[in-house]
Amino acid sequence: LISILVLSSIFSFGQTVKYNKNNITFTKDVITAKYVAQDSCKMVNRYVVGTKGHFTTIKSAITWLSTNMTSETELFLDAGTHLVTDSIHIDLPYNLIIRGTSSNTCIVNASTGLNGKPFFGLNSNVTFHGFTMDGSTLANWGDAKPEDMIRVYNGCDYIELMDMFLYHGRVGLRLLDSCDIWVFNNIFEKMSGEGIGIYNASTRQGNLYDIEINSFTECTKGID
Repeated sequence: LISILVLSSIFSFGQTVKYNKNNITFTKDVITAKYVAQDSCKMVNRYVVGTKGHFTTIKSAITWLSTNMTSETELFLDAGTHLVTDSIHIDLPYNLIIRGTSSNTCIVNASTGLNGKPFFGLNSNVTFHGFTMDGSTLANWGDAKPEDMIRVYNGCDYIELMDMFLYHGRVGLRLLDSCDIWVFNNIFEKMSGEGIGIYNASTRQGNLYDIEINSFTECTKGID
């Protein structure tokens, strides 16, 4: 006996919702996705970051969310190159998902202004999914201790990395405080420190570190 489940998707575009903040109008197209199966899902609170998106940079999207976020939100990074000229600090009231088109087509590059700083500094929960972070595009970035791809400070309960390519930094994922992590199917390459650094791990009782199917290439240490 063979059972076949047919899943069909119907996408309908709803009304345009406009948000006004400091005389700047942000437009969000509400897309409703109905899955004819066991459940239905509304693709709300999703914002596109790109030249034709709701925001042109990741940092501008985070700045806006810091005063306008009302529930879990996804930032969808359009295909192409995204420049990071200053550390992106995330301290939000709800979970955030940052999702790219794929690690082959969506590239986040270090650029002038990021020297001595991490790509991302986290004080709240974030899921990273499906893009490349490249530190080799800024000369000598990744040599100094703060120049990590992702730095996790206090305030985080859960961080997730999936289908990511982290290339050329000090540490790929650095945990400086207690936090559960799920790190699945990623590549960590050319880290002058660790691919994943869990600091003072012996003092952290009860944290879950689920690290599966990852590649560590040309890192001083894979996991420490």
